[in-house]
Amino acid sequence: AQTDMGNFSRSDFSHVTPIAKTVNVTSKQYFRSTGAYALPGQTVKVTRQDNSDLSVKVFVNTLRSGATHQWATNGYKRPKYLESPQIEIKSGETISFTSPYGGPLQLWFGKNDLPVEVRFENVGEHPYWAGSKDDASFTQKLSDGHFDWAELVTPGFEIHSKLDKMRESMGDSKWGSAQALSAATMRYMHNFPHVLAGFTGPGIDVVADIHDFAADKGFTLDNLDRVKHMNADQASCGYGCSGNPYDAYWAYSPVGHGDVHELGHGLQGGMRFSGWENHSMTNYYSYYTKSKFYQTTDKDPVCQ
Repeated sequence: AQTDMGNFSRSDFSHVTPIAKTVNVTSKQYFRSTGAYALPGQTVKVTRQDNSDLSVKVFVNTLRSGATHQWATNGYKRPKYLESPQIEIKSGETISFTSPYGGPLQLWFGKNDLPVEVRFENVGEHPYWAGSKDDASFTQKLSDGHFDWAELVTPGFEIHSKLDKMRESMGDSKWGSAQALSAATMRYMHNFPHVLAGFTGPGIDVVADIHDFAADKGFTLDNLDRVKHMNADQASCGYGCSGNPYDAYWAYSPVGHGDVHELGHGLQGGMRFSGWENHSMTNYYSYYTKSKFYQTTDKDPVCQ
C-alpha cells in the first residue's frame, strides 16, 4: 500500500474487516460498479461463477490519469494512474491481484444483457446504493466515513464520488433520499438529454414531435443501451471535463448545469453549425432538462 495517497484516499484501513461478497449483475456496456472495495496492499481474490458467453474484465477505480495535474502548482497531490489495467476473468476462473492504491471495483462487459456472477474475497464495502435495499446501509456508511469514496448507481447512470461530495449530493433538499436522487437521475440526467438527442432505448421517452420529424426526414433514430458515468472528484480539464465517465470538481446533481452540460458534449456529435462556438450545441441539453424539472416540480432549477 502506498503510504501517502494525498487527496485520493487514506492509506490506513485497519478499521475495516475484509469480507467476501458475491455480486450478481446483468451485463451492460461498458462497465458497472460492484459495491466491493479493493483495500490498498491487500490481495483481492476474484472468482467468476457464471457461464454467460461474454468477455468480463475486472478493474479498480474509474479515474482518468488526466485528473491528476502533476505539472500544475501543487497539482501532484495524488497518484496519477489510479485506474488499474483491466484483467479478463473467464467463466469458472479465479484470479488474485493486489492494488497499491485500492478503490471501488468495477466489471467491464463485452456485450449486454447477460447474467454475470462474481465472488470477491478479502474486500471492503464502501457506501454503495443500487436500490431501496441499500437505503439503511448507504446512509449509515456515509455517516461513518470509513471510506473516502461512495457510489450511487441507476440502470442508466452511475455516480463515483468522493465521500464529501456524495454527502453534499445527498444533502440537496431537492431530493432528500437516495431513492429520490436515483429517480431524478433517470428522469433528468438519462431520459431528457437522450430524448432531445433523438435516441431510443431503455428509460428514454418517445416524443412524437421528434420521432415524427425524424420519420418525415428519413433519419434513423439510434438505440442507446449503455451506462454512462460521472466521477465527482477532480476534472481532467477546466472545472468539468466531458467523457464517459466525465469528471468534475463539483458534487453531482441530476439537474446541475455542469452535469448535463458535460453529458451534452457526448451527445452534440455532428450537430454543430459551421462557425458556431462549441457550447452553442451543448448547453441546450441542460436547459431542456431544467425546463422539464421546473414544469414537473415548480421549483427553481438554477439556470445560469
